[in-house]
Amino acid sequence: MPLTRKDSTLTLLPEIKVEDKPAVGIQLARKGKADLSLYFDKESGLLARIDWRTYHVTFSDWKEVDGVKYPSKSFVRTKEGKLHLWTEFLELERLKSLPDCLK
Repeated sequence: MPLTRKDSTLTLLPEIKVEDKPAVGIQLARKGKADLSLYFDKESGLLARIDWRTYHVTFSDWKEVDGVKYPSKSFVRTKEGKLHLWTEFLELERLKSLPDCLK
């Protein structure tokens, strides 16, 4: 797990706005790897955005299934703001059990 590795460094980031809402962030740095910035909605604590390399990935429209929250929409934009791709989950269902190939 990168967050708990001994060669990982976590740094607090200044507060920013994500979708016009305040977000607090941390930066994960590891030698030989691109830095990763994680921003969390200040009110809900949910992941709002990930910055990695030349992309900003925003997460929104959080929903809940069987007690687990997930972002039903995500948008990947370049740092210049150009939309690269987007996803939307229309339906999500928890598996009753893992398939044999994942056990």
